[in-house]
Amino acid sequence: MAGATLAIQFQPGRALQALHTLEAVTGRPAALLRAIGTGLLRNTQDRFEEARAPDGSAWAPLQPFYLAVKRGPGILRGSGMRGGLQGSLTMEADDRSITIGSARVCAAVHPLRARARAKPDRPRI
Repeated sequence: MAGATLAIQFQPGRALQALHTLEAVTGRPAALLRAIGTGLLRNTQDRFEEARAPDGSAWAPLQPFYLAVKRGPGILRGSGMRGGLQGSLTMEADDRSITIGSARVCAAVHPLRARARAKPDRPRI
């Protein structure tokens, strides 16, 4: 069976130039940026389902000590699209930008590779 390959290379400078041209022509590119943002949000949600990083690599496996106590889908997926970090993702777009994120504090843990640590015991008075 014959196949085809499509390679896309993102060049930020050229993309920015294209957006500036679009802005000059339309005056208000918000509708296009909302459409792009919707696609990016959907891609991010799909990667949660596939357990893949933005570069396409697989997420690191869960640690054995966590697997031993984990119940249900966990903090990332919650109850599918209705819960967890995946369900809290939002997208905003205006004439100049697209923002995809979450208001949940745990959203910064994974991309910044933060580590959760137990709080030290507090002295009792």
